Amino acid sequence: MCEATEKIKPLTEEQIVEGFQKLRYEQRAIANKITGLEMDQREHNMVIKVLKDVDSERKCFRLIDGVLVERQVKHVLPALMAEALEALRRQFDEKGVELQVYKEEHKIRLAGEDPVDNGSGATGTSGSDSGEKSGGGASAASASSGVLVT
Repeated sequence: MCEATEKIKPLTEEQIVEGFQKLRYEQRAIANKITGLEMDQREHNMVIKVLKDVDSERKCFRLIDGVLVERQVKHVLPALMAEALEALRRQFDEKGVELQVYKEEHKIRLAGEDPVDNGSGATGTSGSDSGEKSGGGASAASASSGVLVT
C-alpha cells in the first residue's frame, strides 16, 4: 500500500526543473556530436576525392578513436559516416519532441517566453517571474501557472 502512494506522488518544482535541464543537456550533447561528425565528414570528403582514384584493394590506415587500423580502400570510404550523422539527427529530433512534451506536461516556461494560455485559464504571472525563481511564496502561483526555468 505504501509503494502505491509513493508512485503517485507529484514531482516537486526542483525535480521538474532538474528533469527539464537533464533533457536539455542531453539534446545539447547530441547537437555537439552532430557538429563534430559534420566537421569530420568535411575532412572525409577530401579523403574520398583522393581515394576514388586509388585501387580499391590497396591498404590504407584509418584512425578510429585514437587507434590506427589497417583497412582496404573499399572499406574506408565513409558510407557509414552519413548513416551515423542521420541517426544522430533523428535522435536530436526525438529528444526535442521529448523535451517539448515534458515542457508542456509540467507547464514549464523559459525566462523571456511570453505566457501562453493553453485553455487552462492560467494566464501566467509575468510580473513575478524574475524575482521568484526559487522563492518561498511561489508555490501557490507555480502550481497553477507552471515552472519558470532561467
